[in-house]
Amino acid sequence: MADLKVVTNHSNENYNDDASDSESELPWKKRFKMAPTPRRKLLVLCLGGLLVNRVYIRHRRSAPAPPLNPDVYTGSFAVFKRPFCTDFIKFCFERFELGIWSATVECNTEAVLKCIGGSEMKTKLAFVWGREECIDSGIACQRNSQKPLFLKDLRRVWEKKYLDLPWRRGQYSQSNTLLICVDPPTSLLNPPNTAIFPQPYKSHDMEDTFLGDQLESV
Repeated sequence: MADLKVVTNHSNENYNDDASDSESELPWKKRFKMAPTPRRKLLVLCLGGLLVNRVYIRHRRSAPAPPLNPDVYTGSFAVFKRPFCTDFIKFCFERFELGIWSATVECNTEAVLKCIGGSEMKTKLAFVWGREECIDSGIACQRNSQKPLFLKDLRRVWEKKYLDLPWRRGQYSQSNTLLICVDPPTSLLNPPNTAIFPQPYKSHDMEDTFLGDQLESV
């Protein structure tokens, strides 16, 4: 497998994929203790790039050819599960309060969640947020100038901006929350050391073992 560097938001002033801070090299579990506790810590995962790769297709007949058969189609996208995705999700459910925060519209996430975690996955999650719960920065993404940058402000989680969150206000904070997202700029509004940014999954990478490595290193 290729080396996968994990970068933290140690400083929100400058994101650099070549960050050399020794803390950013530590496996995420060493900095975010994973033993079950009476009050479990909150793990917030992005969807695209971390758990799946979503590939735009104009027409179904232009879909990827084998061996790149998608796991599911949703709208105009072919969706490929990252290797070990289902096991990783099960592992997280056993240890954390788990939420999903995607930058896509929420209605497009349901088929993906069912694909990676079964029909009951959504009911097990603390929350499923989409673009509607993000903040539109008004600027374009660094990787795609045609795509707006949506920010994931964790204060919206901590302060219970939306009343359907299943905990009391103040139960979670920067001391017991971790966001795992593949796009560092989405975390610009968050305090340092509340997010890490593994490299995104691409469906053509047949040797990707990032999620499996997280299970083996426990």
